[in-house]
Amino acid sequence: MRNASFLLMLLPFSVFAQTTHTVQVVGTPGGVTPAYVPANITIDLGDQIEWICNQGSHNVYAELDSFPNNPAPFNSAPTAQTSPWTYDFTFTVAGFYNYGCNGGSIQFPHWTTQQGTVTVLDPSGIAEVEGWGRVSVFPMPANGVLYVETGNRNISRCELLSADGRVMKTQIGNGSTMTIPVAELTAGAYLVRITDSDDQVLVRHFVKE
Repeated sequence: MRNASFLLMLLPFSVFAQTTHTVQVVGTPGGVTPAYVPANITIDLGDQIEWICNQGSHNVYAELDSFPNNPAPFNSAPTAQTSPWTYDFTFTVAGFYNYGCNGGSIQFPHWTTQQGTVTVLDPSGIAEVEGWGRVSVFPMPANGVLYVETGNRNISRCELLSADGRVMKTQIGNGSTMTIPVAELTAGAYLVRITDSDDQVLVRHFVKE
């Protein structure tokens, strides 16, 4: 069964059609708390998000100076811009993204409430990583078990981290494959930190459904 599922993951990326997801950018001085709706969204690699702002002065800011762990930077404008406006971005790098609005005033910064996340899933869970070769973390999303495969690299341990970096679980390895139970984890975005026998470290994202 596992082999059949893995073969399906090897299908070319071209079979996955792009989908556009919509996020509303809301909040006015009249009392509506600045926010993104929905604030947290999960999409597939190659999908697009369109942010639509019809009220207030806001932006979508995800540059690395504010979010250094984002897999790639993006922004609708360096500072807040008056509505109406729309902004779209196509996600070509899988992983977990944070973003926010840097508008508002010193007394009422939008940043405190207007935060969002995007989790981008690679349908294959497979990527060529420089210096490592092919690394597979699957399935995406995971349910009961997460599989990690690193080709000819020997895994000494895998650590499962929460999105904010807390170690949730550590498993010792001995070989190029590892099977990690994840059923006890709550649904959400996580990181897996892979350390090989030469103490080289690689971090990949995954989602527990």
